[in-house]
Amino acid sequence: MGGGNVAFDCALSLKRLFDDVTIVYRRDIEQMPAAKDIIKIAKDEGIAFRLLTNIKNTSFNGSLDSITYVSRELGPKDESGRASFKEIEGSEKVEPAKQTLLVTAIGEKSEASEYEDLDNVILVGDCRYGAKTIAHAIKDGRDAAERIIENGF
Repeated sequence: MGGGNVAFDCALSLKRLFDDVTIVYRRDIEQMPAAKDIIKIAKDEGIAFRLLTNIKNTSFNGSLDSITYVSRELGPKDESGRASFKEIEGSEKVEPAKQTLLVTAIGEKSEASEYEDLDNVILVGDCRYGAKTIAHAIKDGRDAAERIIENGF
């Protein structure tokens, strides 16, 4: 989940491990902050895109059980220069997540710590600690990769 370079780095890495990788992003592809060449590489490698969609809720029963998606529509440009977005009322869709690994790359601020003790949730980098150094990110990424391999995600 996310539309920046880190989200694409994660998706491209996961594509080497899994057949089915999808980037979920709240705006359309033109609004993504990721570099255009990395977006093209992801498309060329068969990564799917679920655009104008956001994750509204996740349900846990010891592990990730289901994900509630909601559709978005674009509005006028916001302070970032990109189109704003709003939820389309009544567009919620709940999908089971039994075989899903959810990776969020949504910026330096997150309130994801409540998920830290769940079995198939791995928090990495800025969403776990806030902004840190590259060295912290590398170590955290390696630790996460080891956990993914150990747990057979």
